[in-house]
Amino acid sequence: MTKYAWVLLLLLGGCASAPPSFPAKPFDTTNGPFFMPTSRDYYPLAARRQGITGRVGLECSVDERGHAQNIIVVESGGSLLDDAAKRLFSDMDFMIPSDWSTTGGPSKQFRYGAIFRITGKADVPLFDDKRRVVIITSTRYGP
Repeated sequence: MTKYAWVLLLLLGGCASAPPSFPAKPFDTTNGPFFMPTSRDYYPLAARRQGITGRVGLECSVDERGHAQNIIVVESGGSLLDDAAKRLFSDMDFMIPSDWSTTGGPSKQFRYGAIFRITGKADVPLFDDKRRVVIITSTRYGP
């Protein structure tokens, strides 16, 4: 991770300024499993240099090992951000309950979101629904 970017996990319904806390039950039938935060920088360098911000809506299933599968973009933020969001979700670990496979968890599809923000630029709006969101924030640098 560079000093210019970091990934902030925002669990909707919680306080963004407090460290994330995970519920006792890592899954609900509406929003899907929680994901573990990462410190890797997923903000595309080209997007950062060009000052591109945006959001990407994704849909995926989560397998029995807690990894995203069948990731599709349902709301595009442009190819740079779409590719970065898909890479982020394919690298993530999800918190799944012990009975995930026996209750049909891997066969379900869930909506998630990735929001790409640059410090000093207008905020990118959150999604209207209650989907879980990852916010990737960067400091712009470049030309």
